Amino acid sequence: MIIEKMERSFGGYAVAGLIRYIVLFNGLVYVLQLLVPGFDQFLLLRPDLVMSGQVWRLFTWVFLPETMSPIWILFALLFLWFLGDLLEESWGSFRVNLFYLSGWFFTTVAGMLLPGSGLGTGANVFLNLSILFAAATMQPTYQVMLFFVIPLQLKWLAILSAVLLGLSALGMPLESKAAVLLSFANYFLFFGPEFVRGKREQGRQSVRREKFLSGLAEAESLHRCSVCGRTEVSDPDLEFRVRADGTEFCLEHLAG
Repeated sequence: MIIEKMERSFGGYAVAGLIRYIVLFNGLVYVLQLLVPGFDQFLLLRPDLVMSGQVWRLFTWVFLPETMSPIWILFALLFLWFLGDLLEESWGSFRVNLFYLSGWFFTTVAGMLLPGSGLGTGANVFLNLSILFAAATMQPTYQVMLFFVIPLQLKWLAILSAVLLGLSALGMPLESKAAVLLSFANYFLFFGPEFVRGKREQGRQSVRREKFLSGLAEAESLHRCSVCGRTEVSDPDLEFRVRADGTEFCLEHLAG
């Protein structure tokens, strides 16, 4: 697997607790926005300003907090911290780094190639959602306390988020839909091949199971028509007759 080969070669360069650093910088930017209103305008992913030389915007948009509500930002950052730790326990630092960096890359490409999508103002929301989807895929039954009150398995939280995202995308123009889809390319890259392999293996197992059960049923049958090959197992309504020479026929082919 390509990721495993990359991990063996570059795993030593991974940043442990990367998502924690992202959360801390989000908190810092939140405070700076309170102290200096409009500070976020220097960090937004704006293709026109990037092309004019403000290349830092390719990176700084990941530090923009999802909301300016003091209550919601607390929940959002603490939850992102938790998801990062959960993923790191499941994957290790390298894969978390690779997943987040690939998410940053694809979302940045979407924002740059589709400037009319409006992705620049909410790109961080989609990147953080991809972390939720990854954690829910790895640990679907892990129970969290939503808002510290409501017990909920991660898979249901991810499904709810996906439904809400899908509903909001219905009203978006085509360019915005394409940008949102591209911003989740890191999730498809990590989990898509495994999903396809799983479906193929399920299909192969189903075929093998049917062959096994068919062979087992045929082996356990007591009667078989020497003409059509049907048995009392394959057709329970059939009646059979045995000739003097021991040849067995169903009633339909008895005359033959």
